[in-house]
Amino acid sequence: AGKYKNLTGDNLYKLIGSQPELNLMEMNKNYMLRSDITMTGTHAPIGTDAAPFTGKFDGMFHEIKDMTLPTGDATNYSGLFGNTRGAEIANVGIRDANLSSLDYGGAVVGKAGKGTHIFNVYNEVTSATPAATKTIGISTGGHEVGGVVGRIEGGNNPGEEASLDHAYNTAKIGPQAAGIAGFIQGESQIYAVYNTGSLTDNTSQAGY
Repeated sequence: AGKYKNLTGDNLYKLIGSQPELNLMEMNKNYMLRSDITMTGTHAPIGTDAAPFTGKFDGMFHEIKDMTLPTGDATNYSGLFGNTRGAEIANVGIRDANLSSLDYGGAVVGKAGKGTHIFNVYNEVTSATPAATKTIGISTGGHEVGGVVGRIEGGNNPGEEASLDHAYNTAKIGPQAAGIAGFIQGESQIYAVYNTGSLTDNTSQAGY
């Protein structure tokens, strides 16, 4: 009532500031970071194919640091967020992540499904050691691997478009990876992105 009468589930956000709080996120809620988070161990991606993240996440220009990601697969992708649908991911940076095991995924979102919009995000490396962990993607056999997003897959119906806007990557790109997005399908748009990550000698991934 009163001054809070316009608050709804769509514009209520919960503040989080730790790895345990990340792990307790509900798939259909809205969240904001209140601080940077330094990760330990291997991160369990937020959202699966069966239960994708459908809420909103505003990093408030904070960073997720030292995150290690698992390999991911063609069903359950790997990233800070694994699988999303109708989600909004914004204003968050990934710093010094270990993406060297990625087969399906990206630093910010593994698979950005129908209606997902991602903006003001990045994957940045400032510590080059240990060097083997700072290269994006597994060395052989990689499928859909990107520095920011593994796969962007928009739908063909109104409201199902997917987008990536204002994003960049500085991490070295493995032979089976792409700097920004590993695979793009359907009604998907990419705007104002750039990559400064160096290519390995035999990089062959036809991504973005």
